[in-house]
Amino acid sequence: LAAAAALQRELGTLTCGDIMSRDLITVEFGTELEETWASMQRHRVKALPVVDRARHVIGIITLTDFFRHARIDRVDGLKERLKNLLRATPTTHSSKPEVAGQIMTSPVFTLAESAPAAELAMLITTRRIHQIPIVDDRDKLVGLVTETDLIGGIHKSLKPGLLADEVSMQIA
Repeated sequence: LAAAAALQRELGTLTCGDIMSRDLITVEFGTELEETWASMQRHRVKALPVVDRARHVIGIITLTDFFRHARIDRVDGLKERLKNLLRATPTTHSSKPEVAGQIMTSPVFTLAESAPAAELAMLITTRRIHQIPIVDDRDKLVGLVTETDLIGGIHKSLKPGLLADEVSMQIA
């Protein structure tokens, strides 16, 4: 609690909305795995929010979700197992996941765009979450904050010279 209070004092009024990425790539529950994977590769992202048609967050799909379902615990043949996971089954019934909603992580932590950045920092560090969807007051997706976004936001909010002073103290 003390660390959270100190961080809040340092960050002041910085909110999730101040540091979130707004131009998002999303998928829906029924988006095919191959399309989801291709979108992640094309946009060079490690996670995509999964939303319903009203843009409410219903989950998040990450590279880890793909690797878990491709059984990454065995390195040999990983490429082939991943291809098999992504390849759509040509029949009407399948015993393997076919769409994003079948392998997404759900429920997913979300924060309001008005939430303090200190709350975001605590969630990322205590829960070891790498990206958090940000929602508006109607609970609709409006952004995403990654660890990198958070670090950049903290850096911009620090008082000028603070980092230089800390480095000087550590060297002395």
